[in-house]
Amino acid sequence: MCSLKKKEKTKKETTHQMHDLELVQSINSTDFRNETQKKLHSSIMQNYITFAYGSAGSGKSYVALWSSLELVLKGDSKFNKIYLAKPYVTADEDIGFLPGGVEEKLDPFLMSFYLNLEKIIGPQQVLKLKRNRIIEIVPIAYIRGVTFSNCIVILDEAQNATPSQIKMFLTRLGDDCKFIIAGDLKQSDLEKESGLGDAINRFNGIKGVGLVKFTKEDVVRHHLVRTILERYGDED
Repeated sequence: MCSLKKKEKTKKETTHQMHDLELVQSINSTDFRNETQKKLHSSIMQNYITFAYGSAGSGKSYVALWSSLELVLKGDSKFNKIYLAKPYVTADEDIGFLPGGVEEKLDPFLMSFYLNLEKIIGPQQVLKLKRNRIIEIVPIAYIRGVTFSNCIVILDEAQNATPSQIKMFLTRLGDDCKFIIAGDLKQSDLEKESGLGDAINRFNGIKGVGLVKFTKEDVVRHHLVRTILERYGDED
């Protein structure tokens, strides 16, 4: 028992050592590109749960990650980990046919997370955070019975999660935890109701839950992306 406690203590010390000045300073200072991005950052800071939804290319995932790193890497932070989640392969989370362990199977689906993280803190720091398990992958299929505490959990591409999956995800909320759910309802691959749209309707006006909508006016990718959305008939 003493040996186990000693190991747990060492692991905690290693985690806290990551919250050093070098790593904190490696977060690129950001000037949010529009008022909606500022609103999303504020919602994440103030609420337990934040839904960020709307047009592709508006920076939802980037702001979610930037805000999460800001919270986790503060020296006195009560948050010590960031979990990354997406609906994978099918709405039923059928990832068994892919080779390798869980992380090897899911890494390709998390490319957008990693690219954004590298923009914020650089590839070496991303590897360091992964190696020290400050950033971890969590498949939705495996979270039944789990309670998340002292962490931030980002669920991206939430338009591809079913209402039952979103319900299961949201009910995992524990002490000192924040959930960020991001997605674009116009990009849903489901043939049935999206859990993201269902949740937005259910939680509008609930204290502790923030809803931040992005429109095509908020697009910050290449200037043609806004035109592409318009040509495909996307209406906000």
